[in-house]
Amino acid sequence: MSGGEPFLYPGFVKLCSALTRRHYISINTNLSTSNVYDFVNLIFPKKVIIINAAFHVVEREKRNEGKSDFIDKVRCLRNRGFDVRVEYVVYPPLFSRLAKDVEYLESQGIEVISLKIFRGLYFGREYPQSYTEPERTLINRYTCDVDEEVILENEVSFWGRPCSAGQKFFSMDVEGNITRCTTSLKGHGNLFEGEYYFDKTPKPCPFLKCGCPYEGIKHVKKGKSSKLSTFREIRQELLFRRESKHYQDFNKAHTSMMPILKKESKPEN
Repeated sequence: MSGGEPFLYPGFVKLCSALTRRHYISINTNLSTSNVYDFVNLIFPKKVIIINAAFHVVEREKRNEGKSDFIDKVRCLRNRGFDVRVEYVVYPPLFSRLAKDVEYLESQGIEVISLKIFRGLYFGREYPQSYTEPERTLINRYTCDVDEEVILENEVSFWGRPCSAGQKFFSMDVEGNITRCTTSLKGHGNLFEGEYYFDKTPKPCPFLKCGCPYEGIKHVKKGKSSKLSTFREIRQELLFRRESKHYQDFNKAHTSMMPILKKESKPEN
């Protein structure tokens, strides 16, 4: 369960309480809200797989006792029995203070910190490709997550590979609308309306770049799908994006690739 910040949603703790009666949940949060303590008191820890707690140190330092507030909440959750993983996004301006921040967390009893690779633009430079060798060395010194190592090497294109997103995994917004994954706009119905469907088999990924590589790493399968099936998935994605007015958001490369795929796929008809 993610957001924005999920604890800001009205009734979020009550929602978690209802869900954990029959299901397991995991949460991505920055622990910035006071209702975290309500969560501690109401939710059974064994029904929560993990809480990924992001430590946004610059924002925390803008508040009085911001850093200690984060530490107190992590300790409270752990003392109650929740599995909490503290995450630190390796944003380019933070490299000069990374070692000091890690030392601070360790001094507060947080010995395992998960460094999260920054993905995006910073001053016109694309990351993680633009990390320098010294920066990569520093990241590798602290990184203990295999997924982050894959992302650091920019191995996050699963184009054409079968993926169980849409079959065993979905993304859902607060209105109950279900899509194949957080990158996709391919609709699978609406949970609240009781109208939804699952793919019977894994479908090929239509994206040149996975918007959430953590999902891709977990759900993509080995091997390659046929060019025809990949083309069909690209076409479906384009149709959904056109209908939802997000046509321009789709990777432009696919638009020029579609005629090539169609031409190469004819023998498979």
